[in-house]
Amino acid sequence: MIQLINNIILLLGGLGVFYFGSRVLSEGLQALASKAVKSIVLNKKVSSPFYDFSKGSVLTFLSFSPTMSSVVTLGLSYARLIKYESVPAIFLGVILGSLGIVLVLSLGSKHVG
Repeated sequence: MIQLINNIILLLGGLGVFYFGSRVLSEGLQALASKAVKSIVLNKKVSSPFYDFSKGSVLTFLSFSPTMSSVVTLGLSYARLIKYESVPAIFLGVILGSLGIVLVLSLGSKHVG
């Protein structure tokens, strides 16, 4: 009985350390990437659907996170830092960037058999 309680305490402690580590890692990555993300998305030199499409794909491919790219795009559009007309093109670029991530991961895997 004491062994079971000891194992449960160790499991909860390990989960706590894992959660703390993932939280610190997430905050560090956000701090590092925020400047790069803003420079990619908020570049207003050229405003065309193709350029917005390429911004979405580059942002997703560099961050390896389609969810982060979508959330950043929505947040910036709600803050009116991005025109609403460019959001659909950026989302289509996010889809292409996701495809690029899958392609890179599949080419990097070793085929067994």
